[in-house]
Amino acid sequence: MPNEPRLLPRPAAALLSLLLLSLAAPALSARPSLSGLQFPVGQPADQPSAKVAIEEVVQGAQKRGFLRIALLPLAAANGVQIRFLRADPSAFLEITDTLRSLTKLEAQEFNRIEIFAPGDPIPRFVAEQASPKTDSWVFKRARFHSGASTIAIPECSLSLSGPSSGQFSAKSMHPEGTPGPPATLPTLGDLLKISP
Repeated sequence: MPNEPRLLPRPAAALLSLLLLSLAAPALSARPSLSGLQFPVGQPADQPSAKVAIEEVVQGAQKRGFLRIALLPLAAANGVQIRFLRADPSAFLEITDTLRSLTKLEAQEFNRIEIFAPGDPIPRFVAEQASPKTDSWVFKRARFHSGASTIAIPECSLSLSGPSSGQFSAKSMHPEGTPGPPATLPTLGDLLKISP
């Protein structure tokens, strides 16, 4: 039949696939990185609300379900320390804006986050991972430290706008895994014990 599509023979198709993968592999594996970033956030510039230090920023891949998709890049900031001088939740928005301007990537992920109060050698808040959203940051595997007490929570969010700006929130879980009432968490100002 003259209108029937012609398929490549299997060896030719396999060879073509290998050729395309070999051409795409360097582009996918080339991951630009930045290390040792330090910058102030907050206004005015001579009196910042926080100082941020990031060990390393690499290009990662966005997660969809359980898979990471290499064709959907994101900026992954590893080892993030935020040393607050004033309790200003908008500092988180400025951190994402700064990272976006440096990497030119919209999607971002933060790993190993530590939040310090002024002069504290030990962080008041630690999270394994954070994902910035439009008006909040979502933290995973977080711990709040206040004096001798520690609150560990699997996931919480920090509101960055509106009347609940600066408020951490989370749903608590009963031991059997069913949702419980919302957990009572401190505000950013209470956590840092400095006035906003």
